[in-house]
Amino acid sequence: MRRTVTKLTLALGCLVGCGCIFQTSVNPYLGEADGFDLPALAGRWVEEEGGDEPTIVELSRGENGRWTVRLGEQGQELQPFAVRLGRLGGRLVWSMTPELQEREEPDFHALHLLPLHSAARLRLEGDRLEIAFLDPDWVARRARAGRLPLAHIWHEWDEGQEAGVVLTAPTGELSAFLAQHVADPEAFPRPCTLVRERE
Repeated sequence: MRRTVTKLTLALGCLVGCGCIFQTSVNPYLGEADGFDLPALAGRWVEEEGGDEPTIVELSRGENGRWTVRLGEQGQELQPFAVRLGRLGGRLVWSMTPELQEREEPDFHALHLLPLHSAARLRLEGDRLEIAFLDPDWVARRARAGRLPLAHIWHEWDEGQEAGVVLTAPTGELSAFLAQHVADPEAFPRPCTLVRERE
């Protein structure tokens, strides 16, 4: 069977209520050696102040330190992602990419899509979960100033919009960069706070 991915991470409609945008990378932000397990994360989380359509995050444990995360807004179909947890710079982080789907036949359209990765910093305190994604505007400002020590390209996702950065550095360099900046509130702004949903 051919494994393909149906959409780009950047094209997601998930976490809109939290105001999150995604810094994409061709390679994972965490490697196999960075795997970390935290059973307390498992469950369904709802945006604390999300109004009528709060953001929903469902986390379930998989094998070998991998997790499945389903993201979206209340009342919409949640989108599945594969996540690896890790600790960098003393903080809990994840590297997220769309779940791949099995297809019997080659899909010409899907073969042209890449399963890009995004990174987020997490903080878990009891029944409250805070998620803050690496900010692409912050990354772009550093790139323009010549202060981004990571291989990257500029890409215009939509015609007429300003080009953004897609990181192409290897996983080890991405992990080191995250470890250096994971505590920086400018690198991880606009955290989304969720609460555990009880049955």
